[in-house]
Amino acid sequence: MSTATLARQAERLTIGEHLLLGRGEEKSGGAAKQALLADGYEALIAAIYLDGGVEQARARSSQREFAPLFEEVRREGGALDDHKSALQEYLQSAGQPLPDTG
Repeated sequence: MSTATLARQAERLTIGEHLLLGRGEEKSGGAAKQALLADGYEALIAAIYLDGGVEQARARSSQREFAPLFEEVRREGGALDDHKSALQEYLQSAGQPLPDTG
């Protein structure tokens, strides 16, 4: 998933309010930065995995969790225009290597 998608999920769960940040990061608005929000969301899923195993982590990050985003993509078609990212996400979800563009 993209950083923007994970950050939106983190925003929905208000993860930014719970991030422990250094002073500089707090002053620069770190709790609202997409990269930090995405990392926080990934850390939450990892913690669920470590605590409850793969089935709990899968259930938490399943279609139920992302259903609102899927519906938005269907309505707006935004992500459908980014074919490169769509291919990369598909390959990663299928456990396949990314294409070699070199």
